[in-house]
Amino acid sequence: MKVERILAIAPHFIGDAKSIVYTLDGKVECEETPKQLIEQFCLRDFSTKEGRKQAVKKLFGYEKKIPILIQPCEIGAFPTTSSKDPNCCYIFQHPFHMKEKEKGRMALRLLNGEQLEVYASRYSLRQQSYKLQHILMTCRYLMKEDLGSLTYSLKFDKTLSEWMK
Repeated sequence: MKVERILAIAPHFIGDAKSIVYTLDGKVECEETPKQLIEQFCLRDFSTKEGRKQAVKKLFGYEKKIPILIQPCEIGAFPTTSSKDPNCCYIFQHPFHMKEKEKGRMALRLLNGEQLEVYASRYSLRQQSYKLQHILMTCRYLMKEDLGSLTYSLKFDKTLSEWMK
């Protein structure tokens, strides 16, 4: 499965499948949970989900529902709820449209035309999407402009937002 074609990963509780992966080509049922899939994708670039999460937390100062950089500067996903919640979905960096179904529950229309219902408010989804886009854009900018490495900011134990002031 090509990670760059993934739009979202949602838990699935029927039969042997534990998740549904929404891609640009349609839906695929998987035996792994969403968290296990994210872990596998991170390992392809020689890191773990927890390592990526800690790096973003350290550099950007985010504390909760931390977006995951699956391929740094290129591909990322954000959790819709706490990653400990069994209903947690991961939404990738692609555009999507939102429509409120009921309080605390949104329907997302993905690029492939599929609809995915998530337990999150419009505000929360918007904030999570902004966080992910901010991380991806900052990473691309720093790497393109060679303004310094991310390691540099870690050496002085500062978050990226403090470093850029």
